[in-house]
Amino acid sequence: MLKGITEQSLQARRLVPAIICTADCFHYLVGAKDESGMFYNVFSEDAKRPLFRTSLDQAKKALREQGMKKVLVEMQTPYDEMVGLQESNTVVTLETL
Repeated sequence: MLKGITEQSLQARRLVPAIICTADCFHYLVGAKDESGMFYNVFSEDAKRPLFRTSLDQAKKALREQGMKKVLVEMQTPYDEMVGLQESNTVVTLETL
């Protein structure tokens, strides 16, 4: 994890701490999202490899250790796309750490 990333520095860049996870997958991506929904790799020391954890609790703990107080959690499912549905059942919640 990068040191020096604060909630205020993310807010200045109009970013919100975020965790993205996909159904049936054990990787939880940890980063930040902007107002348009773009995901940014802001917590990883290696810009080419996003930070991930193997559980939602571990991902939240990593953000808490960085001093984050809230996180946007996005749960995605590939099933809608596989069966050809137009709308996605992505669930997004803002949670307190």
